[in-house]
Amino acid sequence: MTALHRAFGLRFYLAGLLKLMYDISELSSPLFIKWIIQYMQDESQPIYKGYILCAAMLLVQMFALFAIQTYFHVVMTQGLRVKTALRAAVYQKALRLSSQARQKMNTGDITNYMSIDSAKIGDLLTYLHTVRVFYSQAKIFVTHTNFFLLRLGVLLSKFLFPYFSYSNYWVGVHSLVSL
Repeated sequence: MTALHRAFGLRFYLAGLLKLMYDISELSSPLFIKWIIQYMQDESQPIYKGYILCAAMLLVQMFALFAIQTYFHVVMTQGLRVKTALRAAVYQKALRLSSQARQKMNTGDITNYMSIDSAKIGDLLTYLHTVRVFYSQAKIFVTHTNFFLLRLGVLLSKFLFPYFSYSNYWVGVHSLVSL
């Protein structure tokens, strides 16, 4: 893991920064909608303020689209690089195995390491940032941006969200064990 971190970590962390910028811009949309609704309810405000709000919301969404597209491009490219590096490392290791070690490990195991395991690790990189920010993103969204709309529902969801997250995890783990 240290070698993977040294070889592919910098671009992966920069992709995490793009993901963070995307999350922030996505969380600002409800605020823009709130400001536009407030603008429409007050007839004394000048019309240019409405245009500015709509243009700002459009620019924020365009930036969010750019950030998430670049994020997925970088992360998927890094995933492919990690898959290739792991396959090459396993192949080189398989070529250097002694005859005694080859007797203990059959060709199917080596092929499994080269194809399936390296693919799983490479695919994991695509969604690792999403898992990292999910809980904080959901908590910020539920407690701060939608509180003005749902008052009681927000409070209930704040207390029920950890319970359902844990129960979902528990069901997933126990369903894997039964397979």
